[in-house]
Amino acid sequence: MKIRIAAVEDTGDEMICDEYIGHDFQSFAEILEQLSTLEKSAPGHIALTSLDDLGQAQYTSIHATLSKDLDDIKGHDLSSLSPESFEDGEHRGYLSNKSEFFIREANFLSKAKETTFEDIFTRHLCITDQEIDALEQVHANPLKYIDSKVLIKVSPVQSSALALVSFPNGYFSCDLNPFENYVLANHLEENYGLRLCGMGASLLGFRHSRKFDVQTALKLGAELAKIYHRENETSVIERFANLVQTHEYFFIKYVEEINL
Repeated sequence: MKIRIAAVEDTGDEMICDEYIGHDFQSFAEILEQLSTLEKSAPGHIALTSLDDLGQAQYTSIHATLSKDLDDIKGHDLSSLSPESFEDGEHRGYLSNKSEFFIREANFLSKAKETTFEDIFTRHLCITDQEIDALEQVHANPLKYIDSKVLIKVSPVQSSALALVSFPNGYFSCDLNPFENYVLANHLEENYGLRLCGMGASLLGFRHSRKFDVQTALKLGAELAKIYHRENETSVIERFANLVQTHEYFFIKYVEEINL
């Protein structure tokens, strides 16, 4: 896998953390290895890769950031910001560099406090048998669905779930919003050791290094089936359980309809 420092023209937006473009990879394992390498070279940071449809994911992330006022500078001490944050003595009005990351993180965490894991069950997020088929195909051959070029963001955060600060997504009303994605990712990490590693236009990606026993895998499958309002269907629970037992990565959808 080859990697280079990203430019603004690669990202479609200002960069408030270190960002890289990855390409020429032959497996998803190579991407995961690169994430680990970047994290080792930057202690106290978490790496997050894009997944499916980078352009769409970037578009909805920008709109999610704006609609949720995640870059609002009101109430924040700006004295530590880089000079490039200002023009003619006034803040530019948008976040544009790494010195401002703390503003996005603080705003994100403040708004996320209003969301609980139980709230996710009340959403009308559903999944069809055909979409589960699609998820199984993604697991079997991730590179068929992941772009040939990925954007990797390396954020100064303390948990994998919080890496979503750098790539908040979930803009449309029928999708899980950025804070629900965060709460979900945090729950999966704390309870199952699934660490968020990817954000796509339709998918959340996780990695793990544990061997899932049948009982734990079925418990996870039951929670996911409940999120998608199919908690009474044993076959759905078992299909999710099988995926997490079979692979060292795990993909789920956070949108109304998978578009792969």
